[in-house]
Formats: sequence, structure tokens, C-alpha cells
Amino acid sequence: MMTFFVQISDLLVLLVVFSLIVIAYLFLKNITISILVGMAGMILFYGIPIADFFLSFLPGRAFTLPMLFFFLVIIGVMALSSLLKEAGLVDSVVRIVERRVRYPWSLAVFPALVGLLPMPGGAIFSAPMVARADRSERLSGAQRAVVNYWFRHLWEYWLPLYPGVLLAVELSGMSTLSFMRNHAVFMVLALVVGYVVYLRAVTRAGGGRGEEEDAGAGDGLRAPFLEIGIVLGVYVLGSVLFPGVRGGRYLWLALGVWSAIAVLLVRTDIPGGKVRGVFFGKRLWSLVLLVMLIRVYGFLFEFPSDGGTLAERIAGSLSGAGIPPVVVLVFLPFIAGLVLGIAVGFVGVSFPVVMGLLSGMGVERVGPYVMLAYVAGYIGMMLSPLHVCFVVSSEYFESHLFRNMRLLAVPLVVIAAGAGGYFFVLKAFGW
Repeated sequence: MMTFFVQISDLLVLLVVFSLIVIAYLFLKNITISILVGMAGMILFYGIPIADFFLSFLPGRAFTLPMLFFFLVIIGVMALSSLLKEAGLVDSVVRIVERRVRYPWSLAVFPALVGLLPMPGGAIFSAPMVARADRSERLSGAQRAVVNYWFRHLWEYWLPLYPGVLLAVELSGMSTLSFMRNHAVFMVLALVVGYVVYLRAVTRAGGGRGEEEDAGAGDGLRAPFLEIGIVLGVYVLGSVLFPGVRGGRYLWLALGVWSAIAVLLVRTDIPGGKVRGVFFGKRLWSLVLLVMLIRVYGFLFEFPSDGGTLAERIAGSLSGAGIPPVVVLVFLPFIAGLVLGIAVGFVGVSFPVVMGLLSGMGVERVGPYVMLAYVAGYIGMMLSPLHVCFVVSSEYFESHLFRNMRLLAVPLVVIAAGAGGYFFVLKAFGW
């Protein structure tokens, strides 16, 4: 028994560090300080040399073109969402959708549409639309935050625009179409369970179309379809025409978002004082700082030490502790998603181990096992207090991050149960 605990000691330390983050947030009600507490715990418990990490290792990870464009996207997305609200375009697009989509489904449409574009922190873009669409205030701040967050991520189960999906396809050796076929069912399941858990109660309470009398005939001319089209167009064209350019997908997202901001400022009459208030406001930069800390926290797992990086040590301790392979296949992606809060992170950390285990087990048709591993990681990611979209959505609606987690419990249990049953379906069909 003692040998077992020694073998998984890296995992146990990680769970202690994660608990520190949770406890700090419960007492301090500040996620930024809580993440700093967690980082301090990791540095202390894992014995990471502070000087080596911040002076030699971190600059090579943080001061790169992809990271520069990543933060340009984060700043741009947050600024664009605020500027659209200042210009009145959020109200316009809400009215247009309300004419065509019955409340409360309209609450799900906005984050789902934004989710088609895999921009980091994209939940902040749809948050003002959800708030405006629920102007009758039938939902609490926590419910708004979770609705915005849940429907924002419908596509990340299977859409190959998302880097986590692309990396999972690459590491698993599956074809893109096979991966999409096996995973698209979870988008449908998430849509159904999201309606039942989050939206049906609003309908029963007498939700209608909302304040339809506000919907003027000319509002469509001022809807932000041009700006959204610019972001999507630049991203897709750049990624297709110049796939190998330095800076990758964040370059095209950054160009798209900042081009949309420029067009918005030209075609609207937002007062200069409000523009300055958006770009120099405390709200924007406090969220940017929070995202920066989350990324630095993630880089700690890449720091090389005895026995490899922390991520490799944790993965190795699980697979080498005599734990049944199927348990490792589910538990490792879940833990990786929980502590990293990003799909490409849990895939990158866990899938090399998962695929090695499947190879050792002699599994030829990996599809069902890949599905289990990916969905487990996805559930962990959705529960993570380090998931940027979860953080910014909770912050925007001024709701308690860890109380919001409780609202995610039932839908995620349904997703987990669905994955367990679907595993046997995929095996039966030989997928």
C-alpha cells in the first residue's frame, strides 16, 4: 500500500495544490489571488527553482509570437464585446434573433453562434447578448453565467476548428471524419440536457419572446454581422491559404478581431471617452491579468525536472502504479482537464499515455476508447476553475465560480453516463 502511494505521489501533490486553489477562492472570493496561491503551492511542493522558471524557462514559452497573438486575441475579444455593447449593436442582434427564435432558446443561440469561432475567452463575447436577451431577469447571475458557458462549448466535442480536436485526431491516428462521427452525438446530447436543466424551467415560468415591442424594423442594419463576418473570414481564409505561417491560428484570430474593431469604430459614432474607457478600464485589464496567470500556471506543468516534466511525471505515476488501464484512460484526461482548463492541454498531456496503453492492450479499433478519454478530459475541462471561458463568464455576471460548478454537475453526469453507454455502442458497430 505504501508503495502505491509513493508511485502516485506526484498526483497526490497535484490534488493538494488544486485544493489550495479551491480553499483560497472560498475564503478570498478572488480567483486571481487563488491562482497565485496555487502557483506558490506547486513551486513549493514540487521544488521548482523560481529563478530558473521565471528567468530562463518562462521567457521561452511566454515571449513567443503565438503567445503575443494569443493575448492580442484576448484583449481584442474583450474590447470588441464591450464596444459592440456601447454601440448598441448587442441590442440589435438580440432583437433580430428574438424575432426568429423563441425565448428561452434565444439564450442558447448567442453563445452557440460565438462558439463556432474557437477564440480564447469567447464566452465574454456572447455574455452581453445573453444578458440583454434575459432582460426580464428570469435567470440569476449564476444561471446566466452557466447558460452562456454551457452552450458556448457545444462544438468543442467534435468540430475540427478547435485545436484540441485536431490534436486528438493527430495523436489517436483516427481520420477526422471518424472522430467527428463518433463525437458529434455529444453536441446533440449537450443541447438536449442543456435545455432540460437550464432552459425548461424558464419556459414553465411563462417565458415568451421577451419585449418584442422593442424590435424595430431597421435594427438589422446595425447588427454586428459585418464585424463577426470579418473575424470569421480572416480566420478561415488565413488558416486555409497560409497554414504554416508563424503565429499560427492566433495570428489570424488577432488580425480578424482587431480588423473588426477598426471597422466598428469607423462605422459607428461611439464617443471617444467611452472608447478610452473600454481600452483603459479596470475590467478589461483585470481579466487580461487573470488569463496571463492561468497561462503561467499551465507552463508550470511543462517545466523539466527529474523524471521529465511535471505533466509527464503525473502521467507516468498513474500508468506505472498498477491501476487498471481503462481507469487510467478515463482518470488521467479528467485530471488533466481539471487542472489545465483547456482542451489542447488535456489532450497533449494525456493522449500520448492513452495511446500507449491502448497499444499495450493490443486494441486495434481505438475509436471507442478515444471517445471515452476525450469526453473524460472534456468534463474535467468544463469543471476547471482555470478554464478561461468559465472564469470570464462568471466574472461578467458577478457570480461565484465554485457555486456555478454545482449547476454544471447534473448535465456533466448525464454526459458521462452517455459516454459510458455509447462506448458499448461504438464497440458493437466496430467504430
